[in-house]
Amino acid sequence: EYSIYTIPGEAEWTVILNKSKANWDKDDYKIEDDVARFTVKPTTLTNAVESFTIDFSTFTNDGANLELSWEKTKISIPIKVYTNDAVMASIKKNILDGPSANDYRRAAQYYLQEEKELETALEWINIAIEKKDDAFWYVHNKAEILAKLGKNKDAIKAAEKSMEMAKVYKDGDFGYIKRNEELIAKMKAK
Repeated sequence: EYSIYTIPGEAEWTVILNKSKANWDKDDYKIEDDVARFTVKPTTLTNAVESFTIDFSTFTNDGANLELSWEKTKISIPIKVYTNDAVMASIKKNILDGPSANDYRRAAQYYLQEEKELETALEWINIAIEKKDDAFWYVHNKAEILAKLGKNKDAIKAAEKSMEMAKVYKDGDFGYIKRNEELIAKMKAK
């Protein structure tokens, strides 16, 4: 959120974006709160705009124009976004480099939580474990999926493996020893 100021001129206007939102008049304005300051050329409108109007126009993949109109004057402020950079980074991450271990884990967890396509969730968590074989929390997720599939012996084996990995993890077990113990007890009770 920003305050916007303009300094009108005949040939060009100065537009100021200011980070303070508490400005009610020019006396509240502080130059040190400016985020951006630039100039634009005003255009004369053939039809008068009765009420001060803020609008957007000229949409493209990488921007739009913010238009301020009032009476017979309009200024257009070009706004640029870095769509190409974001898309290229996404392509690199998702297509060229492929999904990360955590991408597979999150997908598997979602399927587990929604209790849908658990065999697919198992495939994805196995890929995640292959990509990050020291992540005992991934192995615990595998145990949960196996348990939900009714593969209790395999679930117990995975939980035991996760627990052993968690015991030797230098940064702590993050509560996974207890989680695995509880899952193992639950599976053995069945």
